[in-house]
Amino acid sequence: MLFRLSTAYDIALSSASTLGPHLIPVGCREVRLTATGDCYVKISTTPVAVAGACTLVRANQPPLIAIVTQGDQIAVIEATGSSGVLNVTELTK
Repeated sequence: MLFRLSTAYDIALSSASTLGPHLIPVGCREVRLTATGDCYVKISTTPVAVAGACTLVRANQPPLIAIVTQGDQIAVIEATGSSGVLNVTELTK
């Protein structure tokens, strides 16, 4: 399936759960996630990322496509010893 690349942004990895800069907008049904450091990601309306208990996104691996709904937020936390960013690209059809 083909998608249109929409808004993209980085979320810096840290040792505390960090929220992305805005809510998932109307019309966005998937996001593309890539990371420069290993991290854990949680997507929901009130997410808190917890190391070891959320979805692991590995550094420099193929992108992960995740389903989202309007109003969701993305939270990220670094895996032990990692640094870098999680890049989020909103996808539309």
